[in-house]
Amino acid sequence: FIVFSNDCLCTKNLVIIQAHFSLPHYSDQLFIEENITKPQALTNSNNKRKSDFFSGRWCAKKSLTKYWNVPEKEAGNISIGEFRAPNWPDHFYGSITHTKNKAYSIISFNQQYQLVGIDAEHWIKESLAKSLVSTIGIKQEVDIIAASPLNFVQAVTCLFSAKETLFKALYPLVKIYFDFLDAEIIKFSWQKNKLHLKLKKDLSTNIKAGQIFIISCEIKDDHILTYIAQNYE
Repeated sequence: FIVFSNDCLCTKNLVIIQAHFSLPHYSDQLFIEENITKPQALTNSNNKRKSDFFSGRWCAKKSLTKYWNVPEKEAGNISIGEFRAPNWPDHFYGSITHTKNKAYSIISFNQQYQLVGIDAEHWIKESLAKSLVSTIGIKQEVDIIAASPLNFVQAVTCLFSAKETLFKALYPLVKIYFDFLDAEIIKFSWQKNKLHLKLKKDLSTNIKAGQIFIISCEIKDDHILTYIAQNYE
């Protein structure tokens, strides 16, 4: 099922793991073989949903056991929390994402980075990008990204993914829903693969309008990967 995996980024306090998986080879038996807890909520889900869940947890478990020696049983028991966010072991912050055949996890340890999020998106079809763009950003944001070598479709996909990553990083801390238009891209450093997003509303006493968050992005052949590892002070 797991065709191959890659430890994309490994530092003392931050690890990104990627796995490429094959949906036709999925089986519920994988949860037992890899000692990963399958939640009751997935009982009636289709194989695509279950394979997404399994592959993401597989990445997370590999990261936790390999780099921080978390016991295998604990590392394999990451339940589903609010807004489907993973419930991480104490002292860990993280995020999981997946596409149709890839999964990624990003995990930080011991409050080195408290804002941790990751998102991967296949390139959006042009017709969808045109209808979606006004709901996720303003024209100036698209123009900022499109001033890079990215085309319109890639720019809209990048905009969507970056804001998904920010939401996944902030929501576990603020527990307040906010949408795509509550953050704005103000700068895209193409050569450094960095997007600068400015928050447009207060979310907590520590996370307020005007704060800048830096999202890393990686352009792949068939998808984009965005992630953040940052503190809010």
